Amino acid sequence: MSETKSLTLSGVPETLLIPLYNRAMESQRPDAMVKDEKAVELVTKMPLDFSRVRQIPMTELLKVMRIMFTREFDRYARDFLDRHPGAVVVHLGCGLDSRFERVDNGYVEWYDLDLPEVIELRRKLISDEGERYHLLAPVRPKSHCCRTARRAGIMPPCQRPRPPCSPPSSIGPRPHAMPCRGRRWSLG
Repeated sequence: MSETKSLTLSGVPETLLIPLYNRAMESQRPDAMVKDEKAVELVTKMPLDFSRVRQIPMTELLKVMRIMFTREFDRYARDFLDRHPGAVVVHLGCGLDSRFERVDNGYVEWYDLDLPEVIELRRKLISDEGERYHLLAPVRPKSHCCRTARRAGIMPPCQRPRPPCSPPSSIGPRPHAMPCRGRRWSLG
């Protein structure tokens, strides 16, 4: 944590503070829907000013919806790990989420995957523990992914079926219905 004394965030990494702060505040409630001790630890120990986060106009309904979303994905992950204890989990777009700490069963091999600047921040704040690893993911246009996949003789990611439970960032037309041209972005 000593490396973070001069930590300043802007752009995408700064937006990661919003769900982190909300989980920390929720965790301190006696009737909390999500207990995230790692979020509390990070918010209380990070050398950052959370005043900008506090100024963001968020209704109580929106905060509760985000916490419920987190709780449901934690349940989904726990259920999956109950059925597949030694699974390999790739947490795409992990941000400063601490789902690993909330659902770790002691057997899972966990990979946190995000943009290089986000992974750099995670490495400063959240160490690799046990079977947990941080991976960089460069952002490239989907058309690049499609060309690369076709050259390798595999189905492009944008044409593969999506699991029935997708995060909000991927809500929209099903991937198989989306053409491989245009300026959509994906990790990979």
